[in-house]
Order: sequence, then C-alpha cells, then structure tokens
Amino acid sequence: MKSKNLSILLVLSFFVLIGVYFFALLGETKNENMLQKNGIKGVVVASPICPVQRVGDESCDAKPVEANIIVKSKNKRTMKTVETFKDGSFLVNLSPGNYVIYTDPDGGGIGHSKPKYIKVEEGKFADVTVSIDTGIR
Repeated sequence: MKSKNLSILLVLSFFVLIGVYFFALLGETKNENMLQKNGIKGVVVASPICPVQRVGDESCDAKPVEANIIVKSKNKRTMKTVETFKDGSFLVNLSPGNYVIYTDPDGGGIGHSKPKYIKVEEGKFADVTVSIDTGIR
C-alpha cells in the first residue's frame, strides 16, 4: 500500500513538473515578443484643427488622434495593421528592413495620411510622427 501511494505521488509530481515547464515556455515566448528590439514607434496627429491659427494659440496645434496604421513591406505586401492607443501612440514590432506606413483611408476617421517610408535597423525603433490632413483651411 505504501509503495502504491508513493508511485501515485511520483506520477502526479511528474505531470505537475511537465505542466509547469510548458507554462514557463509559453511565458517565455510571450515575453520574447514583448521584448523585441526593433520596429516602429510613434504617434498619429491631425492638423490643421482650426481654420485660422493665431501665433501662440496652442489650442489649434496638431492633436493626437486614434487611427489604424497599415504597415507594408517595400514590395507593397501588407505586413501588419495596428490600432493606435487613445493618445495616438503606436508600437509595431518589425524585422529590420524598409517599410511604408500610413493611416487606413477606409478607417472612417477624419482623413488619412500620406505614406511615410521608414527604415528599421537592427536593435532600434524608428520614431515617426504620422500626420493626417483634416482639410480645414
């Protein structure tokens, strides 16, 4: 009886250790993705905000906006589509290379941006401001 209980305990311990190992592997993969060291980071802003801007009137400065960002490779293949945060900021993990980014013209927002050409270097995040022209004049 004692050896049967010991065998059951050893088998259960084995399965618990395997479970812990696989959960650790899943966490490692997730952390690796979060710790990627290259890509594009930035903010999307809209301007002009006012039809007439007076010198020193900061209320008419470009404002951060939510938007959908499309990232394409240099051969025009869509690599990623990313939503900005409420403050207009975004972060896209990408392999080193040349990319073009712009806001989604069908995103329903206040407009869309012109394409921006960006080079992502190994170990760096390219810092970008994407501007949406509101059309206010």
